Amino acid sequence: MPYLNLSGLDSYHLSLGKAFTEDPSAIQLISLLSEWQEEGHICLKLDKLNQTDSASILDLINACPSSLISFEDQKKATPLYFVHNNLYLHKSFRAETLFIDELYRFLNTFESLSPYFIEPDEDLNSLQNLALKKALEPGMLILTGGPGTGKTFTAKKIAKALIEKSSFFKRSIILAAPTSKALDQLKKSVGLLENVEIIADTIHKLVEYFSKKPAYLNASCIIIDEASMIEAPLMAKLFSSFGSQAKVILMGDPFQLPPVGLGSFFHDLLSCESILPHVHHVHLSQSHRCQEPSINKLIEITHKEGPDEFLNFLSTDNAHLNLIRHPLEAFDSTILETLSSFFEKDFLYSDDLEMNKIEKSKSIILSTLRRGPLGVDAINKNLSQFFYSRSLSQRYYLEPIMLLETEKERSLFNGQTGIKVYDRKENRIFYRIHNKTLTTLSPLKYTEAFALSVHKSQGSEYDEVLFMLPQGSEKFSREIIYTALTRVRKKLTLWLDEEPLKVALLKNNYRQSGLLERIKDKFHN
Repeated sequence: MPYLNLSGLDSYHLSLGKAFTEDPSAIQLISLLSEWQEEGHICLKLDKLNQTDSASILDLINACPSSLISFEDQKKATPLYFVHNNLYLHKSFRAETLFIDELYRFLNTFESLSPYFIEPDEDLNSLQNLALKKALEPGMLILTGGPGTGKTFTAKKIAKALIEKSSFFKRSIILAAPTSKALDQLKKSVGLLENVEIIADTIHKLVEYFSKKPAYLNASCIIIDEASMIEAPLMAKLFSSFGSQAKVILMGDPFQLPPVGLGSFFHDLLSCESILPHVHHVHLSQSHRCQEPSINKLIEITHKEGPDEFLNFLSTDNAHLNLIRHPLEAFDSTILETLSSFFEKDFLYSDDLEMNKIEKSKSIILSTLRRGPLGVDAINKNLSQFFYSRSLSQRYYLEPIMLLETEKERSLFNGQTGIKVYDRKENRIFYRIHNKTLTTLSPLKYTEAFALSVHKSQGSEYDEVLFMLPQGSEKFSREIIYTALTRVRKKLTLWLDEEPLKVALLKNNYRQSGLLERIKDKFHN
């Protein structure tokens, strides 16, 4: 870790410190932690710092007034906490404390329970059957795996088995996910079960509902999808809603992008699984999404090896992997021509509307950046103008779009993609979203979707992907490359600058927390 320049904090973070106190040592610590928290860290682990940095921060901690920092008395409300050689701001410490307390409460309810026996399911492979077996043992199941490994298919089998074995009088399943788009896909995967009530909502709505009711959430089965995307404070509130002996299944991909917000308790749980009672973890490894060995090999290299191995693999000839070597600089005519050639023109403008053919078209441009000359916004604007101007002689012009808001009444969700259709003969515009024709999307906001950010593409899959990694992507880690590559079903085109690639592949998006040390204290003292 580089030297922490405590004197180089910007005015924004210094103002956050000054909002609490005039003490110079406390201001510096609060300012530093505010900056650190923006990177997603729960705490600053002094054990991870070099000796000079660690000594400088310890000096500031020792100089900090006792009214502003807590040590042993963790219930005392102060702006700062220093526990297990980890330094916290109040909000992040309270979120971590709530999560540990609720995890302890929840897992201790399984002490007196016995496992259910179940025969292996012939529709499941050996690891999926192991997950089924573990799910019927007392406790919580963490089900991990990459895209297409059958997590939701396995979860459906588990839900059916738990319904049959459940002692709950009410036969019900709770489904939840961080986003409406992910929730919609989970609902479709689990489907309808006979004489079973399905309760489905986003995690935010579920937690909000629980906060207004005195009772815990109880069901035969509670399935949480995309759990790796849940930020720490929300995960803590979610666990505080679980009822005693509720069968909880957390599903996620440990190699995918971490939450946009603070912390990553899902990843922390995986590191703590060996010391937690009644926590079972099964990782599914057999992918059914992409059948191209070369792409699967590149995905494996992305999360296991370094930039040299990645670039060496790209240098081999392969029909399913294509590397564009033109420099990624300003948005010039060559870049426009290359990006526009990625889409088949007959799909975008014609005199005949072949909607079924168009809706099966699964090509996308992915970029790490949203803003800037080679970000998603600029790519969409340039391609929209380019294709629209060339479609003027045709009756129909079709433009891919993505919804930016949710409207449950029409089953429209933030992140859903569809098509905007210009019919020049009839002088009208209509929309196609998931095989439904809509005359208007108003009042929902949407944007063009020739290109998507890698973050927005999570949970989706495409036959062909053109993945752009331009200058400015150095701030990202290998997880963003892994996430982009795992969207692909058939063919991948990479357009990248080598320097950002090398920097990203040498970084892991590790979020610092004190969960491991504090769980040892809570569960084993």
